[in-house]
Amino acid sequence: MKRSLILFLILFGILPCLYVAAVDTGVNEIIPSTHKLGVRTLNPNEILSVNGNLALKENPRPSSTSNFGKLYVNGSTSNLMFLDDAGIQYDITSSSAVPGGANTQFQFNDSGVFAGNGSLTFTKASRTIAVAANATLDINSTNLTIADTDIAFDGGSTTFSPTGALTLLPQNGSNLNVTLLGTSDMLIDSTKITLNNNGNLGIGVLPNINNFVSVNGDLALREITPTTAPGGYGKIYIDSSNNELCYDADDQSAVCLTNNGQVAGSGGGGGGGASPGGSNGSVQLRQNSTTFGADATNLHWDDSNNRLGLKTNSPNATLDINGNIAVKSKEEIISAGTGITSAMLDSTVLELRGACTGGVVDITANPQIAAGQPGQILTLVGIYDAEAVKFDDNLSNLHLAGGSSITLGGNDMLVLIYGPHGWTEIARADNIENMGACFN
Repeated sequence: MKRSLILFLILFGILPCLYVAAVDTGVNEIIPSTHKLGVRTLNPNEILSVNGNLALKENPRPSSTSNFGKLYVNGSTSNLMFLDDAGIQYDITSSSAVPGGANTQFQFNDSGVFAGNGSLTFTKASRTIAVAANATLDINSTNLTIADTDIAFDGGSTTFSPTGALTLLPQNGSNLNVTLLGTSDMLIDSTKITLNNNGNLGIGVLPNINNFVSVNGDLALREITPTTAPGGYGKIYIDSSNNELCYDADDQSAVCLTNNGQVAGSGGGGGGGASPGGSNGSVQLRQNSTTFGADATNLHWDDSNNRLGLKTNSPNATLDINGNIAVKSKEEIISAGTGITSAMLDSTVLELRGACTGGVVDITANPQIAAGQPGQILTLVGIYDAEAVKFDDNLSNLHLAGGSSITLGGNDMLVLIYGPHGWTEIARADNIENMGACFN
């Protein structure tokens, strides 16, 4: 009896249910071999495949199950929810899941809702991340690597303001290159270090930097041992062995410029080895290759009155010479049409000869004597009567005493001084010659 009841239930109870699930209207199927269920499809491709709408009844939040996530509809909000196996639920259909802002804007959490901002955007086509003008980009990283070879700053002025040290560390063997375009300068604190676009370096406040290195202030050199100077270069350094300021030429002939911190000098007029020679006002002379000397008795400068004394240490004029003056003369051959040129005036005494013999060369050049320097004194001396030279008064810039001409032959002399109106006679010594005219 019991066996008959069980068979009846199997044949007329369970099997009809399975048959309906498998073949109802020809669109539902259970595939035992793949354990997949299809609803309105004969080819389920997942554990559950539904060809149509899926209706979930609103239910309160289910409990979490290890290794299972659950979908359900929130009974109070009617929103589709997901519960992970840790018991955290997510509102899938909430407005917080909708992107905020405009296209290309990065998304961020704004009180549980997605939001965007035009200050930070990404352009997919050019793979460009853009930060808007006047916006702040704060990269809180101990290591930022930029693979590109060029970084361009489009703004008119770019400022780096690190709270700590700013370190630029090129790879070993590589240079840190700064290119200054046009009239641009590189400034460090604008008043401390300036590197001009022409390569000149200025340290301190300087109105103009016209040298390779200009320093407004003291220059401190650390003591070192003498170094080898490369070819074509000299070096200035403080010798660590004696604290002296030294110069090392490119041939490595080092010369120390100081002795115990003072200018090197010696002997001469009572000077010591560590101070200039002579007394105050003594003009310094080279005594040997390393020291100075002086002779205050024969060469003295009065710095208070700007006077120079020769063979006197008490000059009473701008140039006070206590002795004779020897002036070297120069012989010149003068032609009528040229006269005395400016090239001849490098000597204060000219010995003149006419350009022909047997007569007087009467100068016809205008001017007869080229212009000189204000206050310049010129002495003209004749050499031979047979080669005499004649100068006439009032011809351009020559003014002779009494308006009379002069012919310079043997032992004749004419002394002139140059002033605002040209050459003016000071003195003459004229021995009258009876020579005929000679024109060349």
